[in-house]
Amino acid sequence: MPDSSYISFIVDASRRFSHHVIKAADGADDQSVHDFRVAAKELDAFYCPLMNVAETSQGQRMTQWRSHLFKIYKPAGKYRNAFMIHKLGKQVKVWDHLPCAEVRLLTRMQHLKAQFISELASYQPPRFNKIHSLLKHLEPLLSAEIDNVIHQNFVKAHPLMVLPAGMHWHDARRCFKKNHFLLRARLRIGANVNDDEMVVLTDLLEKELGHWHDWALLLHFLNPELKHSPEVATLIHARVFENEQAILRYFGVYKMKQDVMT
Repeated sequence: MPDSSYISFIVDASRRFSHHVIKAADGADDQSVHDFRVAAKELDAFYCPLMNVAETSQGQRMTQWRSHLFKIYKPAGKYRNAFMIHKLGKQVKVWDHLPCAEVRLLTRMQHLKAQFISELASYQPPRFNKIHSLLKHLEPLLSAEIDNVIHQNFVKAHPLMVLPAGMHWHDARRCFKKNHFLLRARLRIGANVNDDEMVVLTDLLEKELGHWHDWALLLHFLNPELKHSPEVATLIHARVFENEQAILRYFGVYKMKQDVMT
């Protein structure tokens, strides 16, 4: 069973790794990329003895995710301006004009944290027969550190947009879509939307937008994953359904599409 020094080591190494990930994502100089690699190697020194022992019956390593942990994303050029979701070896280009590197790297950090905790919990070599005691101390510390990085470097840095009065409909719709994408990105990295931001979104919809495409986007905001208060939920539903003409237009077009498909 690792003692407290091991726990301190992994927490400190993870903190440095998180810090250098953000610096590398911001297109920093070569020294930052070097620091990023050093921090990654520190984590590797801890993970390797723990995770590289077992192999499946097919000879595949149980921890293939490790090959992704230390991949250095290029901090400049076209890679800096394209949002890529790395999943199962595939790259999906979603949007070109958003603060993308932060989302990409923080999403990967959150995903790897969950996988590390999961694999560590299921891994029971003889020398670590009390592995769950390690998790009990490690998981909250690691979660808090990464969640703080997410909040400081994504949520606060990229707030939702508030539309000025009189904005052209086309520009308003583009801003609305960007807000919608930022919301979905926050859900993906585990960051919630607060009540004030939900009020901004519903206010925006009520004052500026009425096209059925935008009402369709609003339905995404009613996702149960959004942890807003009952008062805000009531406000959202009221503002959607009080506009009878717009909602009928949306469902009318939706029904036409369904009829064509059937």
